[in-house]
Amino acid sequence: MFSPVLCDHHPAIVLRGDLDFFHKDALLAQLLPATAWERVTLDLNAVHLLDASALGCFIHLYNAMREFCPHSLIRLIGVRPQIARLFRLTRVDSLFDLVEFRKAA
Repeated sequence: MFSPVLCDHHPAIVLRGDLDFFHKDALLAQLLPATAWERVTLDLNAVHLLDASALGCFIHLYNAMREFCPHSLIRLIGVRPQIARLFRLTRVDSLFDLVEFRKAA
């Protein structure tokens, strides 16, 4: 479901599968090391479903990173349109740098 990598010389976490209520504890455990980082990329290219529980985990990460470093940045890449819509509807899209999913040509 998760695997840490480096992206542009800063930590990245590749997420896979469904990020929902049933996986929130594992997701939060995977995100916790990032709380001490100034910048992190979360790769959502292989995420097909993300619910409010996972969104709460991302907000928790945001708050924890901001406590450590007020100018921290969380970039979400490969965000599918329906997931981006959830971020916009809940008005948390401004907390993250969202890069929407693009299908290969």
